[in-house]
Amino acid sequence: MIKISDDLEKADFYNQQKTYYNEHAHTHLKYKEKSTYSENMIGRIIKLLKEPNHLRLLELGCGSGRFTIPLLKKGLIISAVDFSHVQLKQLHKSAEEANINLGQLSSYCCNIEDLDKVLRNDKFDCILAFFLLHHLPDISSAFNIMKKFISERGQLIFIETNRWCPLYPLQIAFSKDMSWRYEKYQYKLTLKKIKESLGKAGFAGILVERFGLFPPQILDNFPAMLKVEKFIECLNLFNYFLPFLLINAKPE
Repeated sequence: MIKISDDLEKADFYNQQKTYYNEHAHTHLKYKEKSTYSENMIGRIIKLLKEPNHLRLLELGCGSGRFTIPLLKKGLIISAVDFSHVQLKQLHKSAEEANINLGQLSSYCCNIEDLDKVLRNDKFDCILAFFLLHHLPDISSAFNIMKKFISERGQLIFIETNRWCPLYPLQIAFSKDMSWRYEKYQYKLTLKKIKESLGKAGFAGILVERFGLFPPQILDNFPAMLKVEKFIECLNLFNYFLPFLLINAKPE
């Protein structure tokens, strides 16, 4: 069993994470009507989904809807899961303000270990998570649980931090809503561990793409910098250190 945290029991780990997201504002995670950063992320997801209209998507660790709401606007039917009732409350508030058809959105307040209690035998065309994996105490167990809810032709899509990017310590240090105590696990989660755990859980065709460069504070205030980001991605000189990993896998 591959664990990110060997010094904490699962329940303690989840409780600490829940407190972290309930008691801090995390304003950088809130939905923005116009966000070049979020639109760029969503664009990559839509390319993998190909025909997003009316697909059933399970988003794990949805938070307050920074990415959920743009996906709903694309016509997806989303079951959104988060262990923070505070974040889910903000998600619904933002969805109403964005005039989202709430018939497309179902939300569940639980952790991954309890998914079977709320989803029962549901199957989804895609299970998606943004920056979630390094917040899980046991990714092997999590992938086994996800396998129960993915349709035969479905896929997993994760966007995760690249621990080799030198910019993350600076982001953590200068963001008032981030704490090294809770974000340090991204340095314990390796891409090798992710691939091995996916394979053992019965997923194959694992593809990984490194991308990105600028944080939302830059892209949202200076959208033209996205062209610079795309140019640097095309150079392939610094790919190993680019900040984001796009991970795609399908059931065997």
